[in-house]
Amino acid sequence: MKKSFCPVSRGDNSYRVGSTRRRQTKAVRGMKFFIFTILLFGCIAVLFYIIHLLNNPFPYAEPIKKYAAHNGLDPLLVAAVIREESHFHSLAVSNKGACGLMQLMPETAKEVAAHMGETCTRSDLMRPETNIRYGTAYLAFLMEKYNGDMVLALAAYNAGFGRVNTWIAKKKTFTVDTIPVQETREYVRKVLQSYEKYRQNAETSTETSLKGT
Repeated sequence: MKKSFCPVSRGDNSYRVGSTRRRQTKAVRGMKFFIFTILLFGCIAVLFYIIHLLNNPFPYAEPIKKYAAHNGLDPLLVAAVIREESHFHSLAVSNKGACGLMQLMPETAKEVAAHMGETCTRSDLMRPETNIRYGTAYLAFLMEKYNGDMVLALAAYNAGFGRVNTWIAKKKTFTVDTIPVQETREYVRKVLQSYEKYRQNAETSTETSLKGT
């Protein structure tokens, strides 16, 4: 008995192809909508982040203000030091072993802590508030030691006050350009540039979290 052959009509093929294309079109539209939604929420997140930065231009603004005021320092200067030392990365460690936001050497931090009647470990320096507290205390000590001379204090913060004292002994007039070590010279110049930018922003901004206005 011969099997009957029933060919598929061209109309049926057209229907199947059209149905497949419709499904593909829906899938593409769904994917486009998904991508658009992701991009939209991404843009909204970036916008909120920008607004947050405008209102709070510095990470760790509260402890910076708190300990700068406690030590008689301009919080904008402290922020400038942190920016150049660690770029606000609280877990930063230099190849020389300096730790945390203000890149304190553990030995220096121990001396500062001992002066406060405290103890300090390397892990303590990874805590932002602790690092800022000891860092501002040390910077204030240097500012007092050099009678408020910011260039000398910053140079000592970077190179150590023993080396700075040696430089002063050899050259009484001391400016950024006369710092004999290039690394320290560039460091002081960058901190002062950041400090000036922060001050300009504070003057032109209606709100600044560090000045508290």
